[in-house]
Amino acid sequence: MKILPVDKSNWSDFETLFKSKGILGNCWCMAWRMTKDELKQNNPINREKFIKQRVWSGTPTGLLVYADEKAMAWCSIAPRETYQGLGGDESIKKVWSIACFYINKEFRDKVEKSVFMISAGWNSLTTSFDG
Repeated sequence: MKILPVDKSNWSDFETLFKSKGILGNCWCMAWRMTKDELKQNNPINREKFIKQRVWSGTPTGLLVYADEKAMAWCSIAPRETYQGLGGDESIKKVWSIACFYINKEFRDKVEKSVFMISAGWNSLTTSFDG
């Protein structure tokens, strides 16, 4: 197993996972990310476009967990400011938020391993975007 942040190089893996059976309504993990203007254009095609724009611009969006070179799990983990309206004490800086997990059905028997991998990737992800 390996864990990687979503970026241009693995966008196709992210896209394949989100288009697989089991991701309801093609959410593209945009529910907590959309701006007021994006909400006016809220549909599956645009949600995919909106998340892709974020990935292409280098905005952290989350992590993919791989098994046998196939993306099998997703965790939406990103700096709080990349989400809209999560709440909490905004005076606290450098807060990262987890808004979603998705684990492909054929991988769910390994849930504990994937959660462990996401936890293990936490330090390297936050360090790389610490700025």
